[in-house]
Amino acid sequence: MSEFEYSKELIKQRKFNDALKILNKIKITGSHEKIYLEFGKSYMGIKEYDKAQKVLKKIVNDKNIVAMSISLLLKIYAMTNCHSKVLRTYNKIKEVAVPTLEESDFAINSAIMLRKHKLAIKIAEDSKISKEQIYRDIIIYIQNLNKHDKYGKINKIFKDIYKLIPKQQKKFKNILLNEYEIANGIIFLRSKPRIVAVKLTSKCNLKCKMCYQGIDTKERKLSDKHCNELLELMPYMERLILQGGEVFLYNRFDEILQKACDSNVSLEIVTNGLLLNETRIRQLINSNSEITFSIDGFSKKTYESIRIGANFDHLLNNLQFISEYKKNINNNATIRLQMVVMKSNYKEIESAFDFAYRYNFDEVILIPIKSEKNISNDEYIFDVAFDQKIIKFLDNENRKWTKIMNNMGIILKNYLPKIEFYSNVVNKNIKSLFPKNPKSVFDADILKSVQQHKKYHLKKLFCFMPWKAAYFADNSIVPTCFCPCNDDAGSAKSAQTILKDRKTSLINYWNSENMLYYRKAIIMNKYDRVCSQICINEKTSCVIKKNII
Repeated sequence: MSEFEYSKELIKQRKFNDALKILNKIKITGSHEKIYLEFGKSYMGIKEYDKAQKVLKKIVNDKNIVAMSISLLLKIYAMTNCHSKVLRTYNKIKEVAVPTLEESDFAINSAIMLRKHKLAIKIAEDSKISKEQIYRDIIIYIQNLNKHDKYGKINKIFKDIYKLIPKQQKKFKNILLNEYEIANGIIFLRSKPRIVAVKLTSKCNLKCKMCYQGIDTKERKLSDKHCNELLELMPYMERLILQGGEVFLYNRFDEILQKACDSNVSLEIVTNGLLLNETRIRQLINSNSEITFSIDGFSKKTYESIRIGANFDHLLNNLQFISEYKKNINNNATIRLQMVVMKSNYKEIESAFDFAYRYNFDEVILIPIKSEKNISNDEYIFDVAFDQKIIKFLDNENRKWTKIMNNMGIILKNYLPKIEFYSNVVNKNIKSLFPKNPKSVFDADILKSVQQHKKYHLKKLFCFMPWKAAYFADNSIVPTCFCPCNDDAGSAKSAQTILKDRKTSLINYWNSENMLYYRKAIIMNKYDRVCSQICINEKTSCVIKKNII
């Protein structure tokens, strides 16, 4: 093997410094452009991009090698964020060779970064890249601008691209319109909700200690009219979260599941897991659904004492089948374990981690028990029966939980309030930390502004959820109560709009008086009127404000 061939082999093995030592010994001959190309690859390998550019630019004669050198230069410019150079280099490579999909991706990304969106679409058409991917890249870019409070840059993008997206691309057009409305402080929205959580039914097969659903004798469920409207909204939605009671007891569950799959909606189901069977498990896993299992005890005794009417052994059989089936088909379905932390199970939190590892869960979610009607105070820790000793214990343990979960390869989402949140409220009524119903606390200045409002010049928004998300439950609509940061005594009820008339359209309530008030309060930095102090003060390990859930 010649020294030149040996250097190429070293580059393949990613031994770039060794390759450079060999190349520096080789005399530059008539085939010098091949050597320059290998020099360029080696310098790129050790991130010496300036040296790589100098040597690659010396290649000008051999057309095949010129095409390869231009391709490498394009890659360097993309990695160093020289977006104008990417586009110029992309045009050069088109003259000597057909660009690859990777090179087209670099060019499209650069066009988007330079806000040349028509050019991005043209490059996609020329290189036969899916337009849907371009729309998705543009939307990600816009979302990042909004997330970092760069609202002013979005208007031009919106004008450039909105009319170019075909009408049938309802989801992409809706996301783009929604981001534009956020950036311009518009509170009466033309865009539809992007994230929808729905309580399908209050009916449940269990009577859990911390939940009033099983206590209610009369079933409250999503009406057929509102279910039909939900199905009509699906093409606009990104995410659908289905809750109960127990979701599998809703008579139109299968219809909703099928429509979500057909509309490419990310589906999350919250269930106790006891009514699953092998057929339904296959259907959910194959559709890449996210399944959140409500499990609050990790021994038969604790589990069945909290979830009255449950069978721990039956649950384990279902989890074992899910674990094995998901492993065999190797897809993107997400399996979560959600634990409501209360007095009778807080010492089993680390057992939850071992349990999650044994049954191949992807995530573990810890949420605090919340005060509910008709529920005994015996299990409360965090609010009406504030227990400083237990909260302090949990706060100290939290320091090692993340490390344990990282070692297991499982994501931990810890929504338990930290001890510092309660430091000033010992012996006080904890409910005072949450806003009252806005029917009695509407600020006159906000209300007047809502009635006159078209759009508002923004500096910084606290939260995007009232623009993106809605929760429909028990004949009412609330903006973000499925966000674990919020408490039922807080924003979940403070911005509630009762659907008194079952004939009224759900989408009309998306722009109801309370929803407009909620958005305007955030724009005017008076979000303490509607938002939980836990969320405002970020006294949880995970706070969701500007991100898609």
